Amino acid sequence: MYGYNKKTLTSISLRFNQIGANGAYCLISGLKENSTIRNIDLENNGIGEDGAIRIAEVIKSIKTLTGLNLGKNQIGIRGAEYLSNVLQQNMIISHICLQDNLICDEGVRFLAEALKNHKTLVSLRLGSNKIGIIGTQYLSNILRNNTKIRRIDLENNEIADEGVRFLSEALANNEELNILDLSDNKIKDQGALCVGEALREHMALRVLNLSSNEVSTAAADHLYEFFQNKNKLVQFDLKGNKECDAAAMEAHFQIRNNKKTIALDLRSNQIGDKGAEYIADALQNNTTLKKFRLTDNRYGHFFALETAACIKEFQATAMVITSNWE
Repeated sequence: MYGYNKKTLTSISLRFNQIGANGAYCLISGLKENSTIRNIDLENNGIGEDGAIRIAEVIKSIKTLTGLNLGKNQIGIRGAEYLSNVLQQNMIISHICLQDNLICDEGVRFLAEALKNHKTLVSLRLGSNKIGIIGTQYLSNILRNNTKIRRIDLENNEIADEGVRFLSEALANNEELNILDLSDNKIKDQGALCVGEALREHMALRVLNLSSNEVSTAAADHLYEFFQNKNKLVQFDLKGNKECDAAAMEAHFQIRNNKKTIALDLRSNQIGDKGAEYIADALQNNTTLKKFRLTDNRYGHFFALETAACIKEFQATAMVITSNWE
């Protein structure tokens, strides 16, 4: 390792470099005597299962590590097992990303055993790992004991409604959750409403992603009712479900709660009259949105009247709502 001061280095990121198992081992070995390193990011480097096992032994000696990203490295179940043994001894780890590693339910079991008593963990990203209902049950053991976790990413797994039930029960007492990503998980109405009930009183929630599941229009409407008064929720994503007004619901929260949004393009989103209501309601008290496009949707005269009524209440400089009649 050259060109850096071992005494002051606190973070290293070599994402998407394909350094392989040997490169990763040499890199981590060079940090063994570093007393300041806190974050290591080696996402997408082709480390593999054997590479993960080798670097796990070295990571054990790094006592200051708080963030570890080994996402997209094909570490597999055995890699997850060896890393878990190391993480069990690290009581200050706060951010872990192992997304897209095929650790499966068994890998989650090892992680759950290692992290069940960790009170410092605030972010856990395990998307695209073929985690099913059993793995979600293991994961719930971590969440039940840690009420401070703020981010959970489980996108593109197979947790289904039963897995959501385990998660929801575990998150019931967590009041600091900011981000929950359950997209593409074969979740139906029962699971969606279960997580909605569990989180409806969580005032810190900023992002809820249930996109690309199997949530019906009726269930989506119930979820909207659960969260419509949350002032911090800025992303409410139900896109890719059945014919619900997902884009309009998400727009409602973005317009109302994200004060940094100055332009919004909702062209060709199949927004109907009900979705138009959501948008009109949010527009009434918005003072920051300047450009707004709703061309080629499917609402009718009702929204035209609603829009006219709320134009006076917000200061847009450009609004395009043409070609919307059914």
